Amino acid sequence: MDEDRGLKILAWLTTRRKTRAIDLVRLHVTKVVDTVVELNNTVISASRERKIEAEKCISRLFSNEDEADALRRKISEELTKGESPAKEREDLMRLTMEIDNIADCAKDAARSIVIVMRQSVPREIWRGFQKISESAVACVLALRDGIDMLGKDLDETTKCVLEVERLEHQVDDERHGVQLLFLEFADRLNSPTLLLLDDALRSMEGVTDYCEGTGDIIRMLIIHEAASKMGK
Repeated sequence: MDEDRGLKILAWLTTRRKTRAIDLVRLHVTKVVDTVVELNNTVISASRERKIEAEKCISRLFSNEDEADALRRKISEELTKGESPAKEREDLMRLTMEIDNIADCAKDAARSIVIVMRQSVPREIWRGFQKISESAVACVLALRDGIDMLGKDLDETTKCVLEVERLEHQVDDERHGVQLLFLEFADRLNSPTLLLLDDALRSMEGVTDYCEGTGDIIRMLIIHEAASKMGK
């Protein structure tokens, strides 16, 4: 095999493995979306005092999170096989890890909710939680759309990232509203219940915080891709 042909095959394999890794990232974020959707379903069921239904939602959430973890490991394996530039592989791995943190936060929130739902929680607080969980779903869906557009339409990717940022700020405001409810109903909440509610609230906020962090990495990938095109 001559050197030119060998270089062409290496370039083809590198591109193929990079494409494979990006495809896995898209599958990964889809499974993370499923995890956050089940968190929202858990909050809705808890607010309606449907404990068995909530436990089923949490079971599905845990299953989705396990599948997301498995995909994260596959992505890591795929990136170690390629001959792509180290910076590209590092960026994709950072993207994957940040996406995985979203699912971890959803899981942590669900764990707190399944415990606290055994206590009497005012409906007003559950409604506040539901607002946040619905915003979290919208945020992770916008993130998924942005990742889907990576390498296809940079303008659309940027719009999705801006929507992620908007929703993250919205959740910050919604969290503040729920904290005010904690004060309003403090006389009806014992200390352990309040601590568990606060843990769930922080974890739910973490979902959108990590969405925004993932969006920052996507911005960096957009810059790298634009620079690469200009250099050709």
